[in-house]
Amino acid sequence: MVFVTSEALDLVTLVRFGARGALIEHRTAVALDSIQNTAPRGIRVMPDGRGYVLTTTHGFPYGELLRATIAADSNPVMNQPPDTLTAREPVGDLPTAVDVTANGELAWVTNTGADRVSGKGSVSIVYLGAMTEAARIATCAGASGSRLTADGTHHYSVCTAENALVEIDAGEMALARRLTIPASAAETGDSVSCGPEAVDVSRDGTRIFVACGNSGEVVEVDAARWVVTRRTAIAGGVTQLAVTRDGRVVVVASRDSQAVVIIETSTGRETGRIATARHAPAAVVTSPDDKFAFVVVAGRAGEVGRVMMIDLAAARLVAAIDVAPRATAIDFWKVEASPRPK
Repeated sequence: MVFVTSEALDLVTLVRFGARGALIEHRTAVALDSIQNTAPRGIRVMPDGRGYVLTTTHGFPYGELLRATIAADSNPVMNQPPDTLTAREPVGDLPTAVDVTANGELAWVTNTGADRVSGKGSVSIVYLGAMTEAARIATCAGASGSRLTADGTHHYSVCTAENALVEIDAGEMALARRLTIPASAAETGDSVSCGPEAVDVSRDGTRIFVACGNSGEVVEVDAARWVVTRRTAIAGGVTQLAVTRDGRVVVVASRDSQAVVIIETSTGRETGRIATARHAPAAVVTSPDDKFAFVVVAGRAGEVGRVMMIDLAAARLVAAIDVAPRATAIDFWKVEASPRPK
């Protein structure tokens, strides 16, 4: 079961995938007033599975973090009640990605900044118990991505305009290191900047993976040595990525080729490519058992969005379902036993 956000209609949709394919369980409206939409951009399910947090790029003044409680009786029948919004907290300008500590106490929100080219982005740390911003750390222009290590000791984000990876010491709540990602050589002989748009980290915290939007590469960084160890070119470019828990596979959303690409981390070899059919894939998450990838496709203009379920071992699409237009983010909720057919 996964949650999907949609900017166009201010919705969070709960999607179930199982033996009977994919279906929508319920939708939750997250509009806070009738004057402007909230434009949800990022979502993260709480570790206890009882709720989630999501970022909005509209609100007071230019973005907020919202918290919701998941409907307790979500189950495989239609017309279930929606989730309940319980709290909100203003953060920095244009918050996008969000992650939550394993104990569920803190949310780490990356704020792109009002001007993603020259303006400074930041990372807001929100204490979820009181729903209060505890700290805001200035990072870089075009801040994007938000990922904590599994042990909660470090946080990573990237700087689209500055071609950099940023590490924050989570305990100290302070900048620890910054790595400028070198430009790559194009076929013309010119150098092409990375233009990082997303980041993920292996479960053991030893490897960091960066999605380079400009150069169309997945860049792997050794966390201990703080150096680039591999660059994997992706035909069609890179928008987002997700690393499986076993660290063997990186699932890449390719914007220009409108495809999902499966990369073997040990070799950097492409082992599968699945067309998304509609526009560019916007976000991707893998299941805890590393068997499936769930991909969100935004849809063009007023087209509906779509959630695609991909079997990673077979590298093929196994199910898909339409959701509200301009689907933007996705996160995994839980696995539960399927009910027996009547």
